[in-house]
Amino acid sequence: MSGLRLRIQKRQEIRYLVAGIFNTGFGYAIPLILYHFFANALPAAVISAISAVIAITVAFLLYKICVFKTKGHWVKECLKCYLVYGSVYSLGVGGIWILVDVLEFNYVVTQSIVNTCIIAISYFSHKNFTFRHDYSSSEKQTVDESSM
Repeated sequence: MSGLRLRIQKRQEIRYLVAGIFNTGFGYAIPLILYHFFANALPAAVISAISAVIAITVAFLLYKICVFKTKGHWVKECLKCYLVYGSVYSLGVGGIWILVDVLEFNYVVTQSIVNTCIIAISYFSHKNFTFRHDYSSSEKQTVDESSM
């Protein structure tokens, strides 16, 4: 078991996948919980928007602390995270619209395809944009050593 734990700790892709599994469950559950408590007080769209903010914030924290392990730059990275998710979810909605409504593909199959694409695009976007910093070579070495 310790060998598996060590591989998970060392492999960023595996940490991203584990965090993503949690984020998917959390992102699914939070709107249901909020709807249960606030359906009589708030419109569904407001509940959905609040849920998205909570889910993206939790995802950001997991990615920053557990997956990419970056230091500092909290506000900048958080804003980039929201930008990535806004863009990726827009692509997802567009993809579903084209594949289901225009080309008449099966919704369940389309959702699986789109989600797989979203996971891949999100990972590379976060790795190369949200949590990427241009360091001088000495700073990069210090950051790399501190994340081990």
